[in-house]
Amino acid sequence: KKTYAQVAESAVFKPASSKSAQNSEKTEKNISQISLKHSVQTVKDMNTLQSLVSETQNVHSVLEITKLVSINVKHAQKEMKYVNILCLSASIAKKNMHLAQKN
Repeated sequence: KKTYAQVAESAVFKPASSKSAQNSEKTEKNISQISLKHSVQTVKDMNTLQSLVSETQNVHSVLEITKLVSINVKHAQKEMKYVNILCLSASIAKKNMHLAQKN
């Protein structure tokens, strides 16, 4: 029994007569296989995500989930402000060191 990928390959890729046509066919086949693998992985990832969402919805209501997400966003925003302050402080310290070396 052929897989979906094998059926698709046999429908798309016909035997070629010249070397360049064969190389082109191999390249297209490789691209097709990579694309198919990526699609399969994406579907698996989506299924995993869907199952995690379902599990979460079984434990928490949508309102609770919304509140939790909102709290997480607020914490993330505070952390970003803190990181920005650290970066600014590092930049000021670097400029001060540069000025001190000049003097």
